Amino acid sequence: AMITNFFVLSPRGDTVIAKNYRSKSGVGAHERSHTEAFFRKVKFWDGVAPGTPGMDSTLGLGTGSKGLSSSQSGASDGDSKEGSKRFGDAPPVFVMPDGYSYMHVKRNGLIFGCATEKNVSPVVVIELLSKIAKVFKDYCGTLSEESIRKNFILLY
Repeated sequence: AMITNFFVLSPRGDTVIAKNYRSKSGVGAHERSHTEAFFRKVKFWDGVAPGTPGMDSTLGLGTGSKGLSSSQSGASDGDSKEGSKRFGDAPPVFVMPDGYSYMHVKRNGLIFGCATEKNVSPVVVIELLSKIAKVFKDYCGTLSEESIRKNFILLY
């Protein structure tokens, strides 16, 4: 099995749809605590994927990141504190402390995500998630939390 589970989260972090496929541990990563931790990490990305070996500093750049962030701080000294706290969006693939690799794509505010215990090609999984989002849109006419809930039987 390529992925352990699949889920779609609303912009608020609610699970719209989830499917557990296979897990060695018996507890799927789609369980509430796992998706909540995943959503918090995506929503409030701080530049570090927790539990990623060797990635203990901002953006995983190692000890050289301090010099990089100070050179990018911009013209105004007043913005340097605020600017160093902004990291943009979470990357589409990262590892969480639960041992799963999480991969996701965002479409119309929804997060199409999955987790895997195995070493799989991230490009293949991201492409799969993108195709799933496209199929959902084709089936429902529009891609929204409401349309997925209304067509749950068709999509599941």
